[in-house]
Amino acid sequence: MLRRNSADPLYVQIADRLRVRVESGEFSDAHALPSEQALCEEFGVSRTTVRRALELLEEGSFLSPRQGRGVFVREPKLSSNLTLLRGFTQFCAENDVETTSRVLSNIEIPAPLFVSRKLRQPEGAHVVYLNRVRTVDGVKAVIEEVWLPANEYDFLVREDLDDRSLYEAIEEHTGFHFDDNCLPVITLESALATGEELEMLDIEGPASVFVVSESVFSSTGAPLHFTRRVLLGDYFKYFFSDRASQLSVDVETLRDPI
Repeated sequence: MLRRNSADPLYVQIADRLRVRVESGEFSDAHALPSEQALCEEFGVSRTTVRRALELLEEGSFLSPRQGRGVFVREPKLSSNLTLLRGFTQFCAENDVETTSRVLSNIEIPAPLFVSRKLRQPEGAHVVYLNRVRTVDGVKAVIEEVWLPANEYDFLVREDLDDRSLYEAIEEHTGFHFDDNCLPVITLESALATGEELEMLDIEGPASVFVVSESVFSSTGAPLHFTRRVLLGDYFKYFFSDRASQLSVDVETLRDPI
């Protein structure tokens, strides 16, 4: 019961009780906290009082709201250095999270003009186009599109790439190791997810995303693939590292729990 004669305001008392429940693990990163209405009924207070309690916890970095989903326990961000080449599977392994993939397309197509230019292929040359939705600890968080020259990678259309690393499939088939022989050229943009992207990720808008475009080249400068990923901004942190000075600049958003 709340102490209504206490010197502590009701919203502070509610925040303290919710904090204890967060720290005890009652509220995990897998589920949203009870709704504002449910908390109003539980504590017998107004919605304004509940909102002030939640705002207090958000200011203290205990909670983080997520549009269209509710309020969650705040968790660490997933982190990646943009100067290093890594597949998404490796990226998740380094951050100790599970990832799965669902293939939407894995076909050979004539390359769009912008892809031909990225891969330095003749206009209309065929490419393997792979489109996947990838999860982070069970939540759809990434839309991934990859284009590869079909004259080198046409075998991929016969591969099962659900829940499998693309780099692993290529390495097993060709013996080529991307980490040892490649240079990535990466651009990072922030944007709002489009209607189609919101639908693919099963979320309500608006939602902030990172758009990461990656051209990967061999040690001889030959283009190997072009990848575009749309990543929910709630989950990811990217940083750029100047190898000479070891200076890093963080581009962060708060990772909401999953």
